[in-house]
Amino acid sequence: MKFLSIFVLLIVTLLSATSVVQSQIGTYPNGGFYLGLGSNFLSKIGSELTTNINAQLNSYPIADMSGDDGGIKYDITSIKQSVSLSQFYYEQNDVNTYSIGFDNVQFTIKTNYKVCKHVGDQDADLCEHGDITIASTVAGIKIWSIMNLDFNQSPAILSSQSVGTFLPNANAISYSAHCTSRVCDHTHDISNKIASQFVQDVTSAANIQINANCDKYKSLIPSLENLNFAYGGNDFFLDTSGRLVESNTDKSSITPTMTLALNGGVVVKKSNGQYVYPTKQPTSTPSASTLEGFTSDVSLVLTPYLFETLVDGVLNCALPMTIDQLPSESPVQLNTSDPFFSQIAPGLAAEYPDLAITVLLDTPNIEAVFINSSGITLYNTSLVASFMVDINGTKTQVFGVEFSINVDLDAQFTQIGQAINISTTIKSLDASAFIQNTIVGSVDTDGFIQLIQLMQSVVSIPPMAINNPSKTYTITYTNTFYGDQLIQLDFNIDNAETNKIKIN
Repeated sequence: MKFLSIFVLLIVTLLSATSVVQSQIGTYPNGGFYLGLGSNFLSKIGSELTTNINAQLNSYPIADMSGDDGGIKYDITSIKQSVSLSQFYYEQNDVNTYSIGFDNVQFTIKTNYKVCKHVGDQDADLCEHGDITIASTVAGIKIWSIMNLDFNQSPAILSSQSVGTFLPNANAISYSAHCTSRVCDHTHDISNKIASQFVQDVTSAANIQINANCDKYKSLIPSLENLNFAYGGNDFFLDTSGRLVESNTDKSSITPTMTLALNGGVVVKKSNGQYVYPTKQPTSTPSASTLEGFTSDVSLVLTPYLFETLVDGVLNCALPMTIDQLPSESPVQLNTSDPFFSQIAPGLAAEYPDLAITVLLDTPNIEAVFINSSGITLYNTSLVASFMVDINGTKTQVFGVEFSINVDLDAQFTQIGQAINISTTIKSLDASAFIQNTIVGSVDTDGFIQLIQLMQSVVSIPPMAINNPSKTYTITYTNTFYGDQLIQLDFNIDNAETNKIKIN
């Protein structure tokens, strides 16, 4: 029955409207990145989708049908449908399953028919004409899809377990036939055939078609999201494995607040194509009131883990690093007789005068990142510097220094077009150092600390831009809030754009 394609189209449309990962009510995992979608916003989107889907279903052309069933030839023509979907909803069912559908489906299907049976003793066809109407009679008929999904696996699992319908009572759908010819022997046969198979055919065909189209929806949630940031030929990505969490406090709404809770760690794609994942895992979770209590359309919550793995990724790309030359305008030059080294390590110049110095930096470690109303602080970033000179043709370490650095950062978020630009500056830098080893006598670490503090004024952190991934909606950035161990960014969606939603 070609009418089934309407319901297949309906379910596939629902899938394209709401692409999700693993769902679980009210249980938020530790993460570095949380994307919240507000209840009112989701309700608005659901209403707009319902309007567009209704319009498309009611304009969908249904071809005439004909066949031969046991020697009875039939033609069904002029098929017209009137479908009204309302009360768009979604809900979590279990750890890996969720339902999405409409709480109220009303419809009427009208067809004309012609049935002919060959009468052998008369050597003629006995035909009858009439019309059949199938219609909903009460409110509360529901249709939904139950999806099994898990985007923490590779390849991802996304499939329809079943398509369901709910009829409030046995008389929720009426089937009536009217015969317009003088011979009306088979009207009830046609009506009964449609009545017995209508719901079964709709649900089984929809389930088959959803599974056949699931692969295209896996790509809507990539396992890695490009951060549009590169360093030293290496590209940086966001680990977007995680799950969708339905609000635990917004139980009265059929479109409750939903939060995409992501691992949020920064993954580095090396220049050789290798992906390097963070060695740490997130260890904290913002409160449910923060993740669910926003009033904007969309809310982004960033935790320290995101910044820890970003800095780790940059340092792991940069280190180990060999420095054998500094810019000519630098107040210090890498030479044993430079005034700086003569002052902090007198034995170096005395024993190895006028030799080039090579510095090897290695062993990065980010102990912690702390966020409060003042900004972002990187605690106990450790670096080991080995100072080498060429002695009789052999690179020899003359002393080694370990640094522990705390850096206070200020991050500014600004909207440029449909991208959020993140500009970071160093507000203050505090360092300590101790000598690991030396073959040139005493080395004054205070000089190194002064040098690091001097570098604070010349260090420039490149900006990062996060593009709006949506091709349908434009965003309006509204506010940034620095809280206890989190940064929250609020956005609204341009209403003019949401009115342009089209279902293909």
